[in-house]
Amino acid sequence: MDKLGKLKETHLVTKHNALNNMRADNMSMQELRMLSVYISRINPKDAATRQVKFSLADFQAIMGLGKVNIAYYKAVAKELLSKVIFLTTASGGFDGFTLFSRFRLDTDENGQWYVDIIASEEAMPLFFDFRNGNYFKYELWNALTLKSAGHLRLYEVLKQYERIGGRNVSV
Repeated sequence: MDKLGKLKETHLVTKHNALNNMRADNMSMQELRMLSVYISRINPKDAATRQVKFSLADFQAIMGLGKVNIAYYKAVAKELLSKVIFLTTASGGFDGFTLFSRFRLDTDENGQWYVDIIASEEAMPLFFDFRNGNYFKYELWNALTLKSAGHLRLYEVLKQYERIGGRNVSV
């Protein structure tokens, strides 16, 4: 994948319900934003798009971030790569795996910084298996403009249940 994908706020995030139901309260806002950007750049009908490459400058412009801080992005990458998802099996057990197999921050031949993220093999169904209405959609800007991880999680839960009309949430 040589060409950097242009990052736009109007890209759609098509998110699997199981991915939304995972306990993401231990994910920082930047991790949730990177996850949303990743999901907005894949084609959920084509698993060959599991590798996403985008300009860091685009991400920084959308997020209002300053100069490149390698240590900061390394910390975000480390946390994203260490996130383990647990899905309940039919027998009541669980299946655990990481979402991503690689997160690369580097410069291209023109000296432009880019991010390159690849979904792990085990996580492929969460990004590309959208049968039986087990997903919801929203525009990327909705995730990027929210100010806290809690706000983003609440927005995604509400979007997930928008089609059925409601959900009771205990506080």
